[in-house]
Amino acid sequence: DPEGYVVFYMACDPYRDWGAENPEDVTCDQNGQKAIVTMHPKRWGDDPTPPERFGPSQVSDRLRQDVAETLRRLAAHVEQSEPGKAVIGYHVAGFNDGQWFQWASLYDQNLHLADYCPGAQRSFREWLSRLYSGDVEALRKAWNRPDITFETAQIPPADRYWVDGPLLDADTQQDIADHTRFYSEGIAESVLMLAGVLKQATPRRILCGTYYEDITCNSANHIALGRYLDSEALDYLAGPAAYGIRMAGYQGAVRSVFGSTLLHGKTYLTEQDWRSWHSVPDSPENNLAWGRAETAEVHNAMVRRECGMMLAFGLGTWWYDMSGGWFRDDRIMSGIAEALRAFDRDLSTEGTPRADLAVFVSEESNHYVAPKCGGQFRYDGILQQIHELNVAGVPYRLYLQSDLGRAQLPEHKAYLFLNPYYLSQTQREAISALKRDGKLLIFVHAPGVIGAP
Repeated sequence: DPEGYVVFYMACDPYRDWGAENPEDVTCDQNGQKAIVTMHPKRWGDDPTPPERFGPSQVSDRLRQDVAETLRRLAAHVEQSEPGKAVIGYHVAGFNDGQWFQWASLYDQNLHLADYCPGAQRSFREWLSRLYSGDVEALRKAWNRPDITFETAQIPPADRYWVDGPLLDADTQQDIADHTRFYSEGIAESVLMLAGVLKQATPRRILCGTYYEDITCNSANHIALGRYLDSEALDYLAGPAAYGIRMAGYQGAVRSVFGSTLLHGKTYLTEQDWRSWHSVPDSPENNLAWGRAETAEVHNAMVRRECGMMLAFGLGTWWYDMSGGWFRDDRIMSGIAEALRAFDRDLSTEGTPRADLAVFVSEESNHYVAPKCGGQFRYDGILQQIHELNVAGVPYRLYLQSDLGRAQLPEHKAYLFLNPYYLSQTQREAISALKRDGKLLIFVHAPGVIGAP
């Protein structure tokens, strides 16, 4: 197609033997066992057999530098090639499930925390130095450790890290809160660096995006959306439609704090990877969770629901066939064509979709939830609330709480705060300024219980 464009789906994993050649930069659990992986974690503490490999540490500086150099060479090759003129961008993917999930197992009966390898320890210390602006006295005060330095700080051991919560004590557990933050921000910094390298190595404007279902997807290391939104390295984020509520008759959900994403000039693309009767069936439970349609009518109902939701939120979508032939049906393609016409019509609609309710979620608050309890807190306190809002009939928009006082938010009639455990002084002042003109403010649970430093 002479009018076609190409976006490379760029898997950024290093070659298979990289981990064996760089043993200090292989993901280790709390007991020093190395991760053995394929596209997903397989086991720990053994040696890989092809096609297995050691799971590279996603926060290792050596990994970042090696992959960055490869991407520079790739971009140069693309720019020198005739077909490269059609390349308009890169989707920066990789590692666990291609979506930058940590190599870890967070089940009590099979607990493998990550990442404790020397490369990750070095990156954590460097990150701490930046977090505390190189002020060792500030670190000592925060951690309540008069002997600590940026050279000796350690990732919290499992017997302190994986304990019952629910909320951390900032006076005695700030090191855990800091590492919970690094657990997401460290990988975000890797992705942003690689996307930035691609843009710097390309002497023309290109698009860069990545998979990133944020706090609304309940992944423990995908809670750094604010870092992505503050960066110019990425233009869009993407992720699969919410599982478990995919089938026709369910409400569906986008796994994005989409109000803040749009507020910062980026967009989000929901991945419609519906299975169809052309796919290989799995268990009834998986077929329900993954959305396996047995008829074109069911499939197209899911397409209409998801595309309608994206249009209502001001977002986009793509279709993803994992194994070939899932959408190879004229009736399915007619439903997709219908959706494309709707998106085409929406291009001429000015402004952003209406929203009466502003809903806030806090990444900072999540850092102060005991990691062992984090998944349940996010599921009950955030995901389930969104699922309910999607059947409430109330037009709403999701925001990061950190945007309060930092960005110009549209006016709303009501403001709902789902997990406001941590409130900075700036956020407190912004909330106080909302108390006017009959606006309604609702705090679900424990507002400001952590307090601001």
